[in-house]
Amino acid sequence: MIILHKDNDVYNVPKGWLVDNRYNWDLCGFYHEKFQEYFDKNNVNYALSYYDDYPNIDGSHFIGRFAHERGDKELHQKYYYELEKRFDNIWPNKITYRLYDDKPREMEYLDSIGYSKYTDYKIVNNIDELCDVVQVGDIVKSHTGASSDNVFCVTEKKYCEYDELVNILNDTYSGVTNFFPAIIQPYFEGLMYKIHLTNYGIHSKVFDYEQDLSHPLNFGVGNPTVDWKSRYNYSPEKCYCISESRLKDMDIIFDLLEIKKIMNTPNITFDVIDNKILEFTYLWTPSLPYKNEYGFYNLDTCEFETIEEEQYFLGYEQVNSVIKEFNL
Repeated sequence: MIILHKDNDVYNVPKGWLVDNRYNWDLCGFYHEKFQEYFDKNNVNYALSYYDDYPNIDGSHFIGRFAHERGDKELHQKYYYELEKRFDNIWPNKITYRLYDDKPREMEYLDSIGYSKYTDYKIVNNIDELCDVVQVGDIVKSHTGASSDNVFCVTEKKYCEYDELVNILNDTYSGVTNFFPAIIQPYFEGLMYKIHLTNYGIHSKVFDYEQDLSHPLNFGVGNPTVDWKSRYNYSPEKCYCISESRLKDMDIIFDLLEIKKIMNTPNITFDVIDNKILEFTYLWTPSLPYKNEYGFYNLDTCEFETIEEEQYFLGYEQVNSVIKEFNL
C-alpha cells in the first residue's frame, strides 16, 4: 500500500497561472493529483491521506509534498520524522527534508560534502550580528521563504543601520522575529540558471533580467508586499530553457549530479550564478521552456541531446521521477 499525502489547499495555484497563448497545459497544480492519475491508470494500490490521519497509517511507501508555506510547514514538521522512521521508502527522504527551505543548512551541507568551491556566504543569527557585518551590495536571505519574500539587497549605506534593517525585516514575510538565522551572500554578477535534475536527466533555464534596485525589497522577483502571483515578470527573450551546446558548456552540472546522488533524491534543482550555488530545493514549479527545442542531458544514455518541447513531460517530470525512483 502506498500512502499518498494530499497537498495542502494553500498550494492550489489558480487555473491558467503561468499559461499564455502557447502554453495551454496546466504545468502547476497539485502534486498528489498527478500521482493519483498515474496510480489509477496503472491500478496501483494507494490510499490518499492527510495530517489528521498521522501517525496512524502504515504502508510500503509514503509520498508527500511537504513544502514551505508557513502554516503547512508547521503541520508537516510535527509528523515528518515519525513518518520517516516508519517508512523505508519515503519522499522526500530525511536529508532532503532536513535541508529543504533552510538556506544556512544547505550551504553548510555543501561545505561538509566537499563542494565549498560553489559556496560564498556568512551566517547571522540575529539582527545585531547582521548589523555588525552587512555591507552595501550584500544579498540577505532568511533561512526560509520563496519568491523573494524574505530576501533583500543592501543598496545604500543607510540600509546597514540598525533601525533601517528593522524596517526592512518588518516588511518581509517572516518579520524580525522569524527571519533568523539568515545568510549573507555577495551580489553575484551574471545570468541566473535554474538547473533541474531528475532521474531522467538535466536541463536548465536561464534568467536574464535586470534587477530593480530602487528599494532593497524589490530585489529578486519583486517586493514581498506585492501578491506573489504578480511578482514574476519574465519574458521569452529573458527567460528560457537553454540549448544543448550551452548545457554542454556547464561543467558544474556533473558536480550537481554527484550532489544529487549523495543526497539520494529523485529530484533537485539548483539556483546558480557564476558557478556559485545560491540555494537548492527538491520541489519546484515546472519550467516553461519558451523555445521549441532545448538541451537535455539524458541519464539513460549519458549523452547530451536536443529535445522538442514537451509540456506534459515538464509538467509531470518530478512526479514520474519519484515513481521511477521507487519502481512503482
